[in-house]
Amino acid sequence: MREEYDFNGGVRGAHADAYRADSPTTIREDDFEMKAEYDFSNGVRGAHTQRFQELNLVSLDDDVKVAFPDSEAVNTALRLLMKSSMEAEQSVEFPKAS
Repeated sequence: MREEYDFNGGVRGAHADAYRADSPTTIREDDFEMKAEYDFSNGVRGAHTQRFQELNLVSLDDDVKVAFPDSEAVNTALRLLMKSSMEAEQSVEFPKAS
């Protein structure tokens, strides 16, 4: 292991200033060597994208997260809203077109 990758006794954030935009950062070419056991020659681009496209992820604002801390709470509230919306539609009688 390289000395710079040995974090024993390290301090969290000790080198954070080196990664700021106004500080010079040195990137060495040998940091980007691909190990021999990483063989992507038979890889298929996008092989797992379908699985992630099927996920229905939404981002909740902080004030909403307080009221709905998990997916069960969100789903319960949405089902209640759907139910009351359907009941409201059924209770309204629209005049028939003549």
